[in-house]
Amino acid sequence: MPINFNAVIFDCDGVLFNSLQSNIDYYNHILEKFGLPPMDDETIAYTHMATSEQSIIYAFRNAPQLEASAQEYRLKMDYTPFIDKLQLEDGLLELLKILHGHVKLAIDTNRSSSTMNILKRFDIAKFFEIVITILNVRNPKPNPEGLLVIAEKFKLPKKDILYIGDSTIDSLAALAAGIPFAAYKNNAIKADFHVSCMRDIVPIVMI
Repeated sequence: MPINFNAVIFDCDGVLFNSLQSNIDYYNHILEKFGLPPMDDETIAYTHMATSEQSIIYAFRNAPQLEASAQEYRLKMDYTPFIDKLQLEDGLLELLKILHGHVKLAIDTNRSSSTMNILKRFDIAKFFEIVITILNVRNPKPNPEGLLVIAEKFKLPKKDILYIGDSTIDSLAALAAGIPFAAYKNNAIKADFHVSCMRDIVPIVMI
């Protein structure tokens, strides 16, 4: 079957999973633990894109004296209850089954140790040859390091790889890496392609 791209890299939150409510509950839980009010809309938007370490710094910006303790608590707490609040993106499983075996598949995410547990919980880890989290790189997105690592491991020209993300940091990472970018459910960010659902990705990747 003819293809336009030989590999597809996915962001995690907002693409593979609808994780907004899970993230809200997770960070609000930590804030409540330290006697602080829930996140405002600005903080919610930030934490949905950033690493967990960056998110705690931002969420505790008005109480910096608590930030170190919050970071320590974050590293020790059980994330399992928040995995159950994640929702697999509609049409994702069907898309992965179509692409798997025809193109190489990978993930580049600013998540950390929770990533593999989530992929295994939803039984989709088997589809991805490479999973890059912030534990595998020195610099999180929007730095292009993760995308470049994947391109090198796949031994493919960057023009033959499509990255799918939903946020500005994804767009910036793709631009810096020189990798074509598809914006998922976000027409406000610069992209080579804009898609509104998983089935829109098929004709972009496969002719």
